Amino acid sequence: MPTLQDVTLQHSRRLSEIHKARELEGADAVLRRDVHLRSLASAAKAYAQFDDDVGSAREKRTATEQKAAAARVAVLDGAIEHRGAGLDDADAARRAADLAAMETRLRAEGAAERKHRDVMSAAGPTLPLAERQRMARDAERTKRVELEAAQRAYADALAAGQSGYRSGVDTAVLDERRVARDADRAYADAVRFADVALRTAVATAERVLNNNLSALPDARDVVAACRNELAAITESSRRAESDEFDRFRRELDRVKGA
Repeated sequence: MPTLQDVTLQHSRRLSEIHKARELEGADAVLRRDVHLRSLASAAKAYAQFDDDVGSAREKRTATEQKAAAARVAVLDGAIEHRGAGLDDADAARRAADLAAMETRLRAEGAAERKHRDVMSAAGPTLPLAERQRMARDAERTKRVELEAAQRAYADALAAGQSGYRSGVDTAVLDERRVARDADRAYADAVRFADVALRTAVATAERVLNNNLSALPDARDVVAACRNELAAITESSRRAESDEFDRFRRELDRVKGA
């Protein structure tokens, strides 16, 4: 049993096929008209204007895409450069943090060693042996605790530096991806707008051409026949769309009732 997604996908595909067939049939009808009328000397001026208008529109569309592509490349290059600077900063910060952590550990270790020596020096031969042994054990214990604390602080500082480094790297990469995504979106929007402008310009040029051709006695019948054929194609496509939506509703009812 097909699912709702299956039914919807098939409906979309069938609609797309109907629209594609309409476009192909319409283009074929206009092509036959143009092949006929371009051979007429009286229509030469109208077609020359049409070709110029369409050619100009296509050049504008190409120029717009080229400009958008150049802007996209410039933005992407800037994003790559910014990412590189971000990675360098993250690496420099990690190195500085590691060095500072090592210096802090060495100072702490040095202080622990000096404290241990001071205690051992104070435990001179004038003190009873038991007292000297107690002071030595306490000094060793204190030094071990302080050295372990220094090592733990050093490990924590290294981990924090590495975490900061990873955060800096992630930020640099994510910033680049965000800029690249925005650049791609801006490029796609520019191309889409250029396509819309091109289609609008071509449609306008076609209307002007049809008006000019309709004014020519030896072209008027051909233009009218083409217009009727296009109307018939549109009506046939409309009926096919209506039938398809009826079919879609029936299939939806079957899925819901299953």
